[in-house]
Amino acid sequence: MRIIVGVLLFVSVLFGTEVDSGVAYNEILSDSLYYIDYNRSATIDNIGSKNFKPVNSKVIGFGYSPDFVVWIKFVLTNKSSKKITKIVEYASPLTSYVDFYDAKSKKLLKSSGMLNKNSNESINPILKVTLKPHESKTFYIKIFSEVTALIAKLYAWNITEYNKKLKDNQNILAAFFGAMGIIILYNSVIFLMVRKKMYLYYVLAFIGILTYYMLYKGILPLIFSKEVMRILNNIIPFIVLLPVVFLSLFAKEVLELVKVPKMNKIFNIFLYIAVISTFVFYFMHIHSLRSVSYVIFFFLLFVFTILLLKKNIYAKFLLISWGVFFTTALLMYLESISFFHISKYFPYYSEVALLFEAVSFSLILAYNIKNMELAKIRAENEAKYKELLVSELDHRVSGTLQSFVSAIEKEEKKRDLNLKELKEQIFTIADIYRYLNKTTSFPNVDMHEYFSFILDGLQKVYNRPKIKIILNTNVVLKPKSAKTCAKILYEAVNNSYKYAFDGKGGEISILLKKEKQNVYIFTIKDNGKGIKNVREGSLGLSLIRAFAEKELKGEIKIDSKNGTKILVKWGQ
Repeated sequence: MRIIVGVLLFVSVLFGTEVDSGVAYNEILSDSLYYIDYNRSATIDNIGSKNFKPVNSKVIGFGYSPDFVVWIKFVLTNKSSKKITKIVEYASPLTSYVDFYDAKSKKLLKSSGMLNKNSNESINPILKVTLKPHESKTFYIKIFSEVTALIAKLYAWNITEYNKKLKDNQNILAAFFGAMGIIILYNSVIFLMVRKKMYLYYVLAFIGILTYYMLYKGILPLIFSKEVMRILNNIIPFIVLLPVVFLSLFAKEVLELVKVPKMNKIFNIFLYIAVISTFVFYFMHIHSLRSVSYVIFFFLLFVFTILLLKKNIYAKFLLISWGVFFTTALLMYLESISFFHISKYFPYYSEVALLFEAVSFSLILAYNIKNMELAKIRAENEAKYKELLVSELDHRVSGTLQSFVSAIEKEEKKRDLNLKELKEQIFTIADIYRYLNKTTSFPNVDMHEYFSFILDGLQKVYNRPKIKIILNTNVVLKPKSAKTCAKILYEAVNNSYKYAFDGKGGEISILLKKEKQNVYIFTIKDNGKGIKNVREGSLGLSLIRAFAEKELKGEIKIDSKNGTKILVKWGQ
């Protein structure tokens, strides 16, 4: 009997793992056997008769394999004289279904996996195994993956060391999610304050990245039910694509590609193709969808490189950040297909890389805010400088008009002339000019009263009673808009008096009205001879365009078919 037991122990050691209570963990897979069930017909009752092959590797990968099931056979041996309890860990959280069987009793010991996990389980499927002194036990693991690549790694842990590893991992994940959460929350608050799309794209992108990360690391099955996980499992291509699209839009906003029309057009077309192709491939059941995302990465890196050569201020930062992000995504993909296992050398590479991405993109946004503040300060300084120039100009114009009046009075005395009417016209022009450029402390300006003063003054200056003025408005405006509208009125009516009627009679009508949602329409029309070339026009028309487009931030249309009609539309 002793001889038989000894032979069995010897045979088990040939393809088994000797476990020791004093060792933190044992790697199991390299001493295991595997069988690929292409027909998916094997059961625990007949699996013992199948032709298993040695693994001879610490990790084994089968790529995307929804059409077959893999069985792994391993033996744990306790050579000591003490009872040993171990935690067998199947260290691949993305496998859809993982079933542990006892080879001797053919009993199902535990079912787990990404689509078959209970909320109280650990991230990786585990099985608690107890071995008596000098005992060997044989186990089978049946693994199957519907969407993701099938990868197997097996370890037998000392319970104390496993709990320590679990706690360390939880602390690292807590720190990682805490840092990412703070960064996302910070940029969400900034978006609510400044309402700039780049912040929204940033937040949505990193929410998408964290969602994929939690799926990749096996955290989501601990949060959601099996039914929800099946839904998420079916839309993995879109979970991968969404953060890529949002980061692309983020980069587009940061780089202000709208200022580079050709590049912007290519960029938009490329994104549309990527999104549409994802839907097409999904419904055609073509599962190699990740390549779409990587093509986007390559394209964006190309774009940033070009813009960097053109000395775009943000391209250099984005090029570095996207390079790190692309490298991380590529390493995660290579690990998922079992081509290269970066986690063997750097266990938390994905957490470090994603945190680096979040921080670097946040710094880009912070730099953007700084530039916005500097631009605002420059604009304020320019406005103050312009105000100072206007004030100086006002002073000089008033001084010049006064000089004209003094010169006229001298000529009156010298030549015994009566130039009272000419002096009154000059004084009227001076009054209008001062009125146009004065500031008001009132929150709103009655435009009928404001316009009436200017129109009365112009009628005095030109003394053309045959020209009829029709004013129709009951609008009140903010001082800044009121002042600009008054300037437009002055220039337009002044032009009509000078050029529209050739000394004959006519009509000038003015309409200022408010439409819905604070949209205003300002129309000035005469029935004179019109303007020959509206595009070239006069200095007055150039000023009117500038007032409408630069100061009111509105639209202007000038029609000269039947007289001259100026229409300005803006929002306040």
